Amino acid sequence: MVQEVKNPVDQIVEEIKKDKAKWMEKRKIGNYKLEVTKFTESMESYYWDLLTVFNIKIGDKKMSKIGEEMGATVVSGFFGDIIARRSKIEEYARTYLASINTVVKSIITLLYELRELDRRVNVYKDYESPDPEKRKAADSALKRVFMDEVDVKKGNASINSLSSSPKYNFFQLRDAFMAAQSIEHINKMGLNERVKRILLGRYEEYINWVKESAEEMKNRRKIELAYLKAQVESLDIYSQWATPYLKAAQMLQFKDVSTSDLSRPDVINAFDQAFYTINVRAKKAWYITNFKRGKGGIEYEHKLPEEIPEAKAQIEAEKGQPVYGVFEAKLTYTVTPTFIVVEQRRSPINIGSVKIELSSYMLTQDEVNALEKTEKIDVLKYVEGLTSESLTALRKDIAKYLDEFDKENKVKEGTSAEKILPKEKKEENKSKPISEVNSFWDTIKENDAKKQLEYLKKLVKPEIKKLFDEVYDLLKKKTGLMAKP
Repeated sequence: MVQEVKNPVDQIVEEIKKDKAKWMEKRKIGNYKLEVTKFTESMESYYWDLLTVFNIKIGDKKMSKIGEEMGATVVSGFFGDIIARRSKIEEYARTYLASINTVVKSIITLLYELRELDRRVNVYKDYESPDPEKRKAADSALKRVFMDEVDVKKGNASINSLSSSPKYNFFQLRDAFMAAQSIEHINKMGLNERVKRILLGRYEEYINWVKESAEEMKNRRKIELAYLKAQVESLDIYSQWATPYLKAAQMLQFKDVSTSDLSRPDVINAFDQAFYTINVRAKKAWYITNFKRGKGGIEYEHKLPEEIPEAKAQIEAEKGQPVYGVFEAKLTYTVTPTFIVVEQRRSPINIGSVKIELSSYMLTQDEVNALEKTEKIDVLKYVEGLTSESLTALRKDIAKYLDEFDKENKVKEGTSAEKILPKEKKEENKSKPISEVNSFWDTIKENDAKKQLEYLKKLVKPEIKKLFDEVYDLLKKKTGLMAKP
């Protein structure tokens, strides 16, 4: 039995899920804490100061907010205001969700009807087939449908009733009808005149029904395809309308700080207090090409001609896997929301205290990917998958029918199926490196990427520590605290 080899990222994800705090602690480089308490000015400025410092020192354009929570004591005016807002927003969201549910049910019903129509249409196609076996099987199938759905409405005069009733003595009628191939064939059958007269009339009626019902099936199918397209468009519109309300309602969720941790000395239910926790992350990558030969410092710009596409490909190949300095900041606010009047307008500000905890880590590319993967369980995923997830099992069928409708109606751009199935990613054409572009770090020639990565970690660790200290010192200066001159 061949054992499945797990992806390195998936293996790391499993380790993180077991104990994330312990996993992060092993990779920690440094940790600093700051606390500021002021009752004369707004505390929001410290968050913006932190973002400014991260941008200046780390320069990470992909800086991200990885967590945000808020809470309030039960007597807080902020608590009552948010609860009232959320209730109103949820009322609108429920209305849209009810409409979405109705449309989804309609789409599912349409799909089952279209599948049934496809089966019937295929029978009609086989009825016109040059293959005698297919034509015979289709003829038998259509005759059964005719007897069960059309002829049965005649009551006691139907083929089934006449054939089964001893009163009329037409026992051969059903078998003769199923065997009949044409008017000429019926005339040649050895039947009595009474049975033959009935059979000729019913067979003529059957032939006309086949022609009419075939055309009716095609028209009905076109109508249902058009209706399916309209319903999918409606579902898309309703989802767009509902999404802002659902996101807003989720963002206004409170963390129950007033009852979940009664031992916290900073949580006083009799006080008008609010609590915010914000987590921010920035990261900086170091490649093997960022270092000079020997004991030199950082040299980010290399001397190869980057304007040549092949040279760029060679440079990327020689960089190998990077090592990241990951810098996280956790801001914990304990504040009192206060309103001030500015130019005859009431503006809210938060006064109180903020604790800033800075941490730095050293992670490889696989570790960064694994960490971000574990955090992708977004609380808003039900919003993003509102339309697609509810129809997961039927997405291919919807796409097939909508593509068919668009082709018949000559829709060239923005087909309806694109709203159900994601676009396929096209592979990019990568230029092959030219032989003239050679390695510019001759001291590293090992083919073993792991050895090179471990060597890079040794070089990067002091750089992360140095940059982290600079971030801490600059943040202290921005917040007005004492720092290194």
